Parts: sequence; structure tokens; C-alpha cells
Amino acid sequence: MITRQWEPSLFFRGCRLLLRVQILLGLVIFCYNHFYLNYVGMEILLWVGWVVGLAGLIFFVLGLFKLKKKGSAAEGESLLLTTTLVDRGVYAVVRHPEYLGSLLLVVGSVLISQHWLTLGLGLPLLVWFFVYVLPEEEKGLIEKFGDHYKRYRQNVPSINFLIGIIRLQKRRKRKG
Repeated sequence: MITRQWEPSLFFRGCRLLLRVQILLGLVIFCYNHFYLNYVGMEILLWVGWVVGLAGLIFFVLGLFKLKKKGSAAEGESLLLTTTLVDRGVYAVVRHPEYLGSLLLVVGSVLISQHWLTLGLGLPLLVWFFVYVLPEEEKGLIEKFGDHYKRYRQNVPSINFLIGIIRLQKRRKRKG
């Protein structure tokens, strides 16, 4: 019996492409905001924004590296087409570290700029992400990995890394 390989929908691929563009533009805007905006002038928000944004960059990069290392996409294929569910490293803390990283970069950028325009651009991105992108990603992963993903989903939160760290510690205590 031949099973059809999971193919991401056009919407799904579009969301991933927009995410990549958002990250690149986000990094440029992130640095621009620090040097040229800081509109309100609240120094504490500036530094909190840098911490949040850098944490986002770390989550994003760790997720990509772990997916590249442990995923099993065919040579030259997109990591989206991996046939292995990666649940180690940063994926043991959150299911979507790249999305978490993107969200933290947006929030960090808003905090750094302290400008209504950045908030006006960032807020719709956050809403779009929670309403459209994340649910579509979850549906695709359930379709692709089935019960294995459903079990993984019960143990690891989507993007809440604080709960993810607590759950990871509990799992480690039970094992050891």
C-alpha cells in the first residue's frame, strides 16, 4: 500500500514564507528602532525590549538548528517535509520555537520603538498568528504525524516556554 506524503497547503507554505520575511525585516527594524526611535524615551522598556527580542532570536535559531539536525527531510527538500517528529532540545520545551521566536521579536520591537506605528503593525501580526497561522500549523502536523503528535501535544505547550520548562522538569523527575 502506497501512502501519500504529506504536502503543506498553499496557505501553510505562504505562512512559512511570511514568517521568514518577517524575521528578516524584524531584525532590520529591531536594530533601526533601537538607534532611531525609542519614541517615548522610557529606558526600561528599551532594555526589556532588547532582552525579549534577543530571547526570540535564540528560540528561533535553536528551533531551526534542532529541526535541521534531527528532522529527516530528503536532501534538498524543505524542512517542512521532515518525516520525523522532532521532540528533543528546544522542541521538548515548546512545540513551535520558530513561531515563539517570531512573536518575541515582534513584542521586543514594539517595546524598543515605543511608537504607535510599531504597535499598529505588530498587533495585527500577533492576532494573525494566533487566529490563522498556529491553528493551521497544528492541523497540518496532526495530519502528518497523527497520534504521535497528539501525545507530544499533550506534554509540550505550543509556545508557552515557562510552562514548557516546568513540564520538562517534571518529566525528568519522573524518569530519573
